Amino acid sequence: MSGSEQSMNSDAWKIGDLVVHPIKPEWGPGKIVKVLPERVYVVWRDLPDREAKQLITSAVRLAADQHDAVLDNLPPLVEKDGKLVLPTERITFLQAVEKFHATFPQGFEDPDYIGDLKRGERYYKWAAHEHYVERLGGDKFRELLENDLTGLVQEVERCISKVNIVFRTYVTPYATTMQHARCFQNWQTCWKRTRLPSNHLPRMRTQSAACPPSGVE
Repeated sequence: MSGSEQSMNSDAWKIGDLVVHPIKPEWGPGKIVKVLPERVYVVWRDLPDREAKQLITSAVRLAADQHDAVLDNLPPLVEKDGKLVLPTERITFLQAVEKFHATFPQGFEDPDYIGDLKRGERYYKWAAHEHYVERLGGDKFRELLENDLTGLVQEVERCISKVNIVFRTYVTPYATTMQHARCFQNWQTCWKRTRLPSNHLPRMRTQSAACPPSGVE
């Protein structure tokens, strides 16, 4: 056992602890997702399995590093047939690397990876980056944030439209946030027209019904 790894009493484990398996180092670190008397359920980072493995508490050790980019962002597990499983299939980091090299044998220098605006993976993302730098780089983002919220929203939407790496699960919260930003700006415009003190501005509301007509200028 490494000097940096700790053995713990069975009642000391808690959900969220990162652990290692001394006999199975190839599994990488794991995250405890359920604790029972004398047993823990663990999702292992480098084990391509949806199911949390049930182990006796003495089989695992507390990991020296209690943070891991993959394990810190696991989706909530679901119970299925008495087992705890991840909601979707997954691949490990090593499997992802192998898949990448199978598709692009020359790695990041592969012509098919670099591509152009119509194909490939690199070129169009770089074009999106250049668009962001041109339209929102430097102090431009803050200037729009302070003076033209609608213009900022439009520019951010244009940047996002140039790439396909914003997953659907993040689009809805983003769209909702942008809607609230537009609502707040409309409220600001309305209150400025009435020339009331700025401390009378209403706080942003989460209900869409709180928004005045979007055509207010």
